[in-house]
Amino acid sequence: MPQRLRPEEDRAAGIVVASLKAVRFERRDDGRVQNVRDFDVVFADGHSEPLEVTTSTIPELKDAKAKFKKYGDELIQLPSLRNEWHVFTSIGTQFIGFDLAVERFLVALEAAGSTSFSLFTDSHDDADITALARKAGIEFARGAPSPRGRAIVSPPSDDTVWSSDHEDPGSHVLAEVERHASDEGNRRKLGGQGGGSSHLFIWLDEETFRWNDITDGQLPRRAPGLPSEISAVWVVTRNRDTSITGWVFDNRAGWRKV
Repeated sequence: MPQRLRPEEDRAAGIVVASLKAVRFERRDDGRVQNVRDFDVVFADGHSEPLEVTTSTIPELKDAKAKFKKYGDELIQLPSLRNEWHVFTSIGTQFIGFDLAVERFLVALEAAGSTSFSLFTDSHDDADITALARKAGIEFARGAPSPRGRAIVSPPSDDTVWSSDHEDPGSHVLAEVERHASDEGNRRKLGGQGGGSSHLFIWLDEETFRWNDITDGQLPRRAPGLPSEISAVWVVTRNRDTSITGWVFDNRAGWRKV
């Protein structure tokens, strides 16, 4: 049976190997047996440490992005408009009938003399426009004069507004770390290693608001609650240019940047 190709898992293992100055990683989970950890990280002295890779995402967001992909149009030509608009969809966007819904919303917005709209800050200003935005599933729109009326449609993203927490920096990421670390499957795969170090690597979906904790926030000042089976947690996200940004926590050294 051929081994499965899982490039994101391999990339995660490579990040751990490089950061720890290990020699290599060896895949353990080839898809033939359940409840097997993904990798062993092998060091120059011959010892190895287990590594499990997982992903933090929002199921509803994955569904919405699949609907957007099926919808297919990222540019809608709308001669009835005076502006070129950038519109940002959301988890709640229903792409069936979207073209007509977004046109009605933008025509109303232009008639009101507006060139921008945010569902989070402007919803109290005009109930009719807000209702049209909600029906279209648009959370933000920005327009500029253009000889061609059209709408550039951005794919759905997480609907939650991120804000930093100076009293408890990184709190969103900490909550995700603790959720994945407490998962019985992850604990089972990383347990039974004789007290040595064990690593849980979490790919943090860059489309969720938690991403901002790492890219715009500060390192946490408190340790996550980790079960005995897990001694180190890596939480990493992809930047827009495909580079990575992340943090790692281990019981001995605390938090640091990857």
